[in-house]
Amino acid sequence: MKTRSLIFTASLLAVCVAAGIWGQALPGTAGLALSNAATTVGGTSCALGSSCTPAVTVNGTTCTLGSSCTPPGSSTTSTGAIASLPGSPASGDVYFPTDSLYDFLRYSGSAWAYFYHGAQVTRFDPTGYSLINNGDGHASVSTQTNGVTTLTVTSNGAADSIHSYEVATPGTPWTRTWRFVTQTFDQSFNGCGLTLRENSTGKRVIYGLVTEKPGSINFPYIEAARFTNATTFGALLSNQQQMSLYGGGPLMVWRIANDGTTLTFSYSTNNGVSFLTLATATVTGSFTTAPDNMGVYCNPNNATNSYTNSITVISVD
Repeated sequence: MKTRSLIFTASLLAVCVAAGIWGQALPGTAGLALSNAATTVGGTSCALGSSCTPAVTVNGTTCTLGSSCTPPGSSTTSTGAIASLPGSPASGDVYFPTDSLYDFLRYSGSAWAYFYHGAQVTRFDPTGYSLINNGDGHASVSTQTNGVTTLTVTSNGAADSIHSYEVATPGTPWTRTWRFVTQTFDQSFNGCGLTLRENSTGKRVIYGLVTEKPGSINFPYIEAARFTNATTFGALLSNQQQMSLYGGGPLMVWRIANDGTTLTFSYSTNNGVSFLTLATATVTGSFTTAPDNMGVYCNPNNATNSYTNSITVISVD
């Protein structure tokens, strides 16, 4: 009988706990002490059966469970136009632009970092750039709200006429990596890309995607060449046929380096992970002193008036 009584008492206690009357006096349990058990969550003690909202403190900010709360140091993800970045971002916040070539942006705590094809890049800043050799009015520049800048050049007949968008070079040694896309056409010597220029003499080196005709068919080449001025070809430094780049379009990741003595022209086929050298040249072999301007160019040679060349700059690092 004592065993059965103990079993009955234990069962009754379980029912009371389930019913929320834990700690109340039960018939036949005189002398048995019951008390409300309590659990501590985030520093808040909550007794079972009581009305309690636990709270958790993270980085000095207390957030109650079930409430909307963003402690300092936590990150948020949002989307929208690139011109409408969040006004008060926190470090680690991620923003996905809906109208831009950039994949996403991440806030560092002081500035937005831009990412393109998985690589962190420096968004192209047109400050200090100006159009060069645009007396014929064939070139124009537009900086779109989606974050990129495009140089567009219309045809001016079957002759070299390099139109460029340039800024002063930094002090040597320097290295710059451009990410860009181009629109070129099946016309001999038609091309767009990068350029170096000596302001006092007008001498140039172009490094671009150029259409050449070694036989009866035009092919795209990555080419580096000297020009005496914007309209006079000087000498070829090097070129390499690239069928995968026919007509432009794919992302170009090209680099120019100047150590004060030698110019190095290289390109990447894996978004800047590694680079292949196309050509090297001595600074004094291409310029009287040194290039003091750099930028992007288009040369609509041999294009009819219905053709327009363009180069869109995504980043410069």
